[in-house]
Amino acid sequence: RDLRMSRGLGDVYKRQRKSSAIKEDLKNHTTNFQEISERYGFPSQKHLYNFCVRHLGGSPSSIRNGTENTN
Repeated sequence: RDLRMSRGLGDVYKRQRKSSAIKEDLKNHTTNFQEISERYGFPSQKHLYNFCVRHLGGSPSSIRNGTENTN
């Protein structure tokens, strides 16, 4: 049980680091969405979109433009 708990916390930490890195790359206007999708192992841009909406509060475009929901 403790192993599952620590594994879960590790997953949360990895997701937070991945989220931060993706957000930084999205704000870098020279990197296109396809490159970001490939860099972080998403099979398609749609998967990147879904990840951003779920974990970052908005679409990749809204994050890039600074209009994502930060609540």
